[in-house]
Amino acid sequence: MNPTPIEKEFDCLAYKREAQLKIYEKIKDMTAAEQATYFQQAVESGPFAELWKSFRQSTKVTSHS
Repeated sequence: MNPTPIEKEFDCLAYKREAQLKIYEKIKDMTAAEQATYFQQAVESGPFAELWKSFRQSTKVTSHS
């Protein structure tokens, strides 16, 4: 028995691959340090920037003298 194929309106894997290809095209000629800067800037300015900042603030370890 073959399952009935489902028509998809949105292909998650195709979307993911397309996003990864766009990033690859942007960073392929960068050094490792430039790539690290690129991703750091993307995290700080992306849609989850505020969440990331609040997470980093809540997990900072303070030194006790």
